[in-house]
Amino acid sequence: NSFDKRIEQYLRPLYYQRYVDDVLLVVDATEKETLNKEEAIKQYLVDTGIVTLIKDRDISENIRQDNSDNSRLKMSGYHNLFIQQNKVNHFVFPKNEQTLLLDVYEEYIEQNSSITGMLPDFDILKTSFRKSVYTLKNFETSNKIRDIGFLQSNNYNATRYIVSLMRLLKDTKNHPDDVRKVVEQIIEFYRGSQCIEFSNNWSTIFELLITCHFKEYAKEFYLTVKENINSLNMDKITTDDLFESRKNIILNGLKDSLQTKLDVAISIAAVHDNYIIDEGLYKLVEQFRKSNMFNHNLISNALENYTDVITSKSLRDENPSSLLGCFRKFDYFCIMWTPRFIHISEIYIALLRICLNNSNNINLDPDEIFEFYDKCNNLMRISERPKFSKDASFISGIETHSYLFNSDVKPNPKIALVNTRITEADVEKSIINPNYALTFSNKEKLYKIINMAKEENATTIVFPEYYFPLRWLPEVLRFATKFNITIITGLSLIITTKNAYNIVCALVPIGKKRNYKTGLMILREKNFYTPKEKIVFSKYNLKCNNASPVKYYICDNGFYKFGTILCYEFTEIASRTHYKEQVEVLFIPQLNKDTNYFSAIVESAARDLHCFIIQANTSDYGDSRITAPYKTLFKNILQVKGGENDVVLTATIDTQFLKEVRETFDAKVNLQMKVCNECTEEKNYEKCEICKRMVYKDDFVKFPAPRI
Repeated sequence: NSFDKRIEQYLRPLYYQRYVDDVLLVVDATEKETLNKEEAIKQYLVDTGIVTLIKDRDISENIRQDNSDNSRLKMSGYHNLFIQQNKVNHFVFPKNEQTLLLDVYEEYIEQNSSITGMLPDFDILKTSFRKSVYTLKNFETSNKIRDIGFLQSNNYNATRYIVSLMRLLKDTKNHPDDVRKVVEQIIEFYRGSQCIEFSNNWSTIFELLITCHFKEYAKEFYLTVKENINSLNMDKITTDDLFESRKNIILNGLKDSLQTKLDVAISIAAVHDNYIIDEGLYKLVEQFRKSNMFNHNLISNALENYTDVITSKSLRDENPSSLLGCFRKFDYFCIMWTPRFIHISEIYIALLRICLNNSNNINLDPDEIFEFYDKCNNLMRISERPKFSKDASFISGIETHSYLFNSDVKPNPKIALVNTRITEADVEKSIINPNYALTFSNKEKLYKIINMAKEENATTIVFPEYYFPLRWLPEVLRFATKFNITIITGLSLIITTKNAYNIVCALVPIGKKRNYKTGLMILREKNFYTPKEKIVFSKYNLKCNNASPVKYYICDNGFYKFGTILCYEFTEIASRTHYKEQVEVLFIPQLNKDTNYFSAIVESAARDLHCFIIQANTSDYGDSRITAPYKTLFKNILQVKGGENDVVLTATIDTQFLKEVRETFDAKVNLQMKVCNECTEEKNYEKCEICKRMVYKDDFVKFPAPRI
């Protein structure tokens, strides 16, 4: 802390970042024509008193650097805390010249962070754990058996495998036998000497075992490690007389430290499920729970550990019905002392639960959410945090919320239309069994779809109605924000004790690439429920209420505007007319078998509203399409139905030319009328190239009459 303050007070750099012992400094050196590494260290570190230059003769032999250096840097105010000069990198970027090095670094960092930022790869379970963590020495560099060395274990690959496996299993219902073989291989890997050598992985292993509900394995592993600790000895260590006299003290201290580390590891993991392997650890588990110092990624319900729930409640409750009725307010002491960054997606989900608990209405005000978000993470002082403006209007009984924001979008979006299967029977089964949709196979299909769309460089992904489980939204929103992908989807049915909710969701990234980025999660309940929905819900003593007033939203990213409307809402004339001249793109997630009826409405609405209409239906019923206000031959840019496997089809839509047509329509019509009159007088229709051109591109149709 004193070092940080000294940097801030005496150097006052343009930028300062420190991660433990890695320090990055950016200073203004525009007045210097040349500045080598030694000069920079002296001017910015030594002369400011941040570090002290010590000659080699003044350093004791046991800490002296190699003979090639004649001086050392010591951090001021710290005894024997030295800086290795050979690890100090120095870069000068001349003013008004290309920063090629920075650009290359940026691309390299983005490439590597993109790999880790992708949603988990489900193929990991198809790969043997042993194959992932063991390699044969010289196997790839020799074709002779005698040259092949022994097996080498790779703890880094083992850790990645375990963490990826936990991400895959989170918030899914699976039979323990599905992962038992892999778990047994992992436990086998951490036996013997590796059990102690890789002690930093103890907490990760315990978390995996508790996540998989293998508590008997957790107890067995704990006792195995404890036995290995107690069996440690120094029999094979060569010692001198001085060390021999303290041998037992050092060994006992090592055993005590490892035992404490083991107790901490299992206590951190036990927080999630209140699993107490030993009564003596009960207090330690309770302390970690109260301090919030544990792995928050494994918590089932977003921010539940920041609320007024009792501390004895399990955080690994995988029953989706527990989404509601768990808590009613936040514990602001926990918020104030949060040990980690709180993501906006978590706040959205937590506040949705509070809304439905308190009022049975979805009333999420983004202004209030972002204000709370800023306070949680102390972002009030950061001006670069992306801003958005919100406006509300009330016309003809319809309430419209408009959001204006900036983001790194392309003027003409590339749409990924998802052709996947969901049935009305699936919806009804989710009422009977809330765990029905949260299967490992469903999560695998969903994440593969999103990864496929990402690989196709899609900027928007559109899913059908009733498709997306609410539990999986937080991780997906962070993914969408990172890669600047908008996701439009219908959520899986949300059930409370008395009500059923059909919700449409838009995950919208906001913010620029070089500034802070976050996302909007716009949730809206269906305005008009179908008669069939009401009948099915009533069978299970559930109600669904039509909205009053009717609500819609419009998002404006600076290039084009878009809105969403669900299938039954689309049949209501006033609702779809409400979007006329207001949006360039209209998304329609649906689960509807009456494709002929909707096909007629879509084709008519594309021309009447003069916008692109993107309809995503289940693959069983089909007619998922992207329809444009073009001539009949070109109106369907993309259209798909059927298939056993999930498919992502992409198409780029020209929203910018659509806007241009709207703005210049009258002027172009008048121009062509004038040209045609001249051609008629001269009787040279066939020779006139201007008359051969369409007024509004080859495939655009007539612009509709203005809205009354």
